[in-house]
Amino acid sequence: MNNQIGLVLMSVAAIAGACYGAGDPLGAMPAWQDCPVSILESQIGYHPRNVKRVYLRSAQENPPAGTLTSEFSVIDARTRKAVFSGEVKKWGKKWESFWWVLDFTPLRLQGEYYVQAGKLVSSVFKVEEDVFRKADLGVIALDQLENRIHQGLADTQMPGKYVNCSPEVRIYLDCSSPYAELEPVGTCVYALFDLHEQLGGKFSEKDRQRMIALAAMGADYFVAAQRHTDDPLTDGMFYHSLLVNTNDTWAGEIFTYLDTAYGMSLMAKSYQFFQNTDPARAKRYLEVAKKAWELCSRRPYHTKADRTCPKGCRAIFWNKPDGILDTFGRCLYNIQDKKWTLPMTLRTRDRLPFVKGSALLFEITGERKYLDKAVEFADAIMERQFTDWEKPIEGCFGTFYEFEGDNQTFFHEFMQGGFWWEGNVEAMNLDGFMQLVRLAPAHPRAAAWQNAILTYAGNYARRTTTLNPLGLYPVACYRDEKNGGIKNFQNTLMGSSCLHGFSAKNFLMLGDFLNDASFQGNAIAGVNFIAGLNPGVPNAYKETAWDARSLIKGVGRSWFGPVEEAVTPNGSVPNGFCAAPQFWPNRKRENFISSQPDKPAGILNSKGEDQFNEGWILHSHAYVQAVAWLEAGYTLNLKVMNKGVAVPATVSIRLKDSVAPHTEFSRDCQTGSDGRLTLTDLPVPCGGVVRMSYEGREIIRPIAAIAGGAHACVVDFSRDVNVEIRVPELVPAGGSGEAILLIANTCPEDVTVKMALLSSGVTLEKNELDVPLKRGEKKSFAIPFKCGTKVMPYLVRAVILSGAPERDFNAAGKIRSR
Repeated sequence: MNNQIGLVLMSVAAIAGACYGAGDPLGAMPAWQDCPVSILESQIGYHPRNVKRVYLRSAQENPPAGTLTSEFSVIDARTRKAVFSGEVKKWGKKWESFWWVLDFTPLRLQGEYYVQAGKLVSSVFKVEEDVFRKADLGVIALDQLENRIHQGLADTQMPGKYVNCSPEVRIYLDCSSPYAELEPVGTCVYALFDLHEQLGGKFSEKDRQRMIALAAMGADYFVAAQRHTDDPLTDGMFYHSLLVNTNDTWAGEIFTYLDTAYGMSLMAKSYQFFQNTDPARAKRYLEVAKKAWELCSRRPYHTKADRTCPKGCRAIFWNKPDGILDTFGRCLYNIQDKKWTLPMTLRTRDRLPFVKGSALLFEITGERKYLDKAVEFADAIMERQFTDWEKPIEGCFGTFYEFEGDNQTFFHEFMQGGFWWEGNVEAMNLDGFMQLVRLAPAHPRAAAWQNAILTYAGNYARRTTTLNPLGLYPVACYRDEKNGGIKNFQNTLMGSSCLHGFSAKNFLMLGDFLNDASFQGNAIAGVNFIAGLNPGVPNAYKETAWDARSLIKGVGRSWFGPVEEAVTPNGSVPNGFCAAPQFWPNRKRENFISSQPDKPAGILNSKGEDQFNEGWILHSHAYVQAVAWLEAGYTLNLKVMNKGVAVPATVSIRLKDSVAPHTEFSRDCQTGSDGRLTLTDLPVPCGGVVRMSYEGREIIRPIAAIAGGAHACVVDFSRDVNVEIRVPELVPAGGSGEAILLIANTCPEDVTVKMALLSSGVTLEKNELDVPLKRGEKKSFAIPFKCGTKVMPYLVRAVILSGAPERDFNAAGKIRSR
């Protein structure tokens, strides 16, 4: 071990003494770097009502006697008395080490605790409401950005290297150099929007104004970055960065389709955020969004100019003979064909933000062209969904292929890198599809959108989290027999800490959309990864022990490796863990990232030294997005009517926790005379029902109280029906089947209900029903359908169009091979 890493480990050991020795009541265990079993806990804490776990990790399947026990205890740090005990459960082998899970989810009492398993003792942590916000979210989200605001030309005084395209435009810098790439800046803007909308009430008015000012600064940067040319193939595109490195393509003078689609979506969201408080600013953002949308629609493909190395670039990496775009693409996607070249057609990652932005523009303007184009792009994405449930990859399916006409290379969740400037920072995000279902629930393609979301959410997003002990969402999926499978650390840029923030928010959005509060249990893993419940900082490159550390500088017991920044602001998050050394050398065509062991390395380099890990705002503010959602309340909006007139009603809510100990919760209340009731303090995560009673009648609706979620429930006691759809669990490809619709009139008057019938994967014989129902009457309808030829989950969807408040109903099955 060299002197540098030795000094670092000495300081780590001093801080971590409470884990292995100094704070151990038995005082018999060695220092953490020599301990045969490592204990890993969150360095910030745990929510009382969410999943709570500590992990044990060892390089040995059978550690020496006395270092591993069958039970553990949670100890009150003040009284030193045990408040909970549980079983140490073996998880198995992953990432070249062995894991055990210590689950104390049933512990609800707020306080400060530590976990003891035999002679292993964790550091002290909190169980507390809003534990992540209280751990200095303001420092991460606000102070850090203010400390990074560049000083115009003062930040570009490195002769011959940096050029500022717009010196008058101020912005917070990405990390170690005077860059400000669009997607990291956009990540911050989205985070500030989320923070203000979801948790703004828990901050001071001064801090709320800071959120608004910093969000406006980031959005204004996009306005300044938009090009205005006479060329229809470039007019409306965005500079990747206004602070340009003339020696490199990393943030050079480049323009990409992805940046334009992403910028269009962000500008549409910025319009919505500012439209009521700053109409002039909002109007400017909308104009930028529309111009970018026109460009993306006019040329839905890449041009040669998009892929051209910037003029004057002297960086060795990008030069011939290999052609860095193709070589790096092969490395990431595990493409064996040495003649492969990057297609000019749009990738899935290019299309996803376009769908989202188009849906937002349709919502804002009501103009049909935005919806039509979103539908067109959504169709292209759904063609690429991997739906073959008979041939899953490690039991998983539902993710998306990246390229048109290709059934080998899957969407890579994080691939921004110095070797491929047309990268990606967001994890798989189906927000655009969810927007389309909400905006056009009875559209002929709505069942397909719903089916795509369900297939991805249940069979890929959630299922992949069961394949590793920490419950993490993966960074990559490979089909290759030798190096295939679900991967958590297969990226080339020193780690992808941002992935865990993005995936946490995405899980909460999926749970909200699907009315399933249990998704919150998946979301917590991503937040905890940054908070310290991660694989742990190793004692050396040849890992034998790991130390629990937060990845947020200055928050919790944090770790932050050396960076090229003179001063890294507190609140910064490093790139973190990855399978390969930083900037994985791709100049050799046989170097595939998939061939690297899927291991959380990257913190130390091959010499055992601290690896370069910059404090990229992308990582910290993906985490801010996640926390803003995770610690937000759930909002239930009720509107009760009778014959179209608002009436007061009695409301009874019955919920049950989605996690142990599955406590039941009940509340009885009343709507106002206007028939409305808004509840914002229901416990999360919970599932259950809300019962609304009026004049001896009752209407029941299912609800799922999930963090950050919001549901609207509109009922009319004079017009209400229940619908149930039944479909065969399995049907043969190319065969036929039958859907059964059961419709019951639950109101005291006769009704005629008009319903749209939609499907995905199968073709229904009928697309619409007009059903007259007498008081209390029930009817059954058999709807024959023809199966498509694709092996996939199928969906039958019914949407009430008239006769009763609009609602939708879905039933799913699977199409098997012949």
